[in-house]
Amino acid sequence: MDYFLIAYIYVVVFSAYGIYYGSSAKSWSKRKYTVVLSIVGALILFRLMLNYVPKTELIFKDINLYGYFSFYWLMPPMALLLTIAYHHMPVSRRSIYLGFGCLPFVIFLMTVYKSYTYDFKELKSSMPKRSYCMQSTGFTCGPATGATVLSIFDIDSSEMELAIKGKTTSLTGMNEFLLKNILNEKFKEKNKKLKAVVKSYDAITEEDKKNPIIVTIKLNFLTAHWIVQLSENKKRIKCFDPLKGIKFYTSRKINSIARSHCIVFEKI
Repeated sequence: MDYFLIAYIYVVVFSAYGIYYGSSAKSWSKRKYTVVLSIVGALILFRLMLNYVPKTELIFKDINLYGYFSFYWLMPPMALLLTIAYHHMPVSRRSIYLGFGCLPFVIFLMTVYKSYTYDFKELKSSMPKRSYCMQSTGFTCGPATGATVLSIFDIDSSEMELAIKGKTTSLTGMNEFLLKNILNEKFKEKNKKLKAVVKSYDAITEEDKKNPIIVTIKLNFLTAHWIVQLSENKKRIKCFDPLKGIKFYTSRKINSIARSHCIVFEKI
């Protein structure tokens, strides 16, 4: 089943309902317009700062379909709220609401276009065993770290293979839950007694640290990046960065840049 297609249908149906409800809803007071804009603004800010809703994602962590929705969850509520307000605003102000209301659709269409037209041939199609995979583009750090971890566990893979399976795009990158599912499929294929698990970074244990850990870090306010934590001693942590190669961090530094989620590997 193409879970991406289901995600697209979800966006279209929810957004269409927003337009229908907005055109038929009773008129609103100015106070309600302010509430709508405040909620939308708060959602956008929250999405940019955290890049996910941790509690919600952890609840749905074992549902394969959820990973495909993580990038889209904000779009339908935005369209719903903005189209409701749009239909009850003075004509002079409608262009502002229309612009913001169209933004989710523009992002959505760009994602669809990129996910089905990108030529994955420019990505690495193979790599030596027990080696590190540098990323070929600015948005394939997820597939590169996944290929690196598989190589450490003596499993053949490549940046290209993981990028295709995860429908990686320059707009969305790769979701950690999708990567986790793909890695577990590879472990199952090779009869490896391992399981990839998404975990909060501050909840990793000493047992988790015996294997590599895929960590999502903040590059800047808008951009997340993936690295592989390889080993740790009292003074520093050795990591592989698919942009720069081997890097060393202090515990304080990596705790300051790590986002909430990481992928650990447990024996089963």
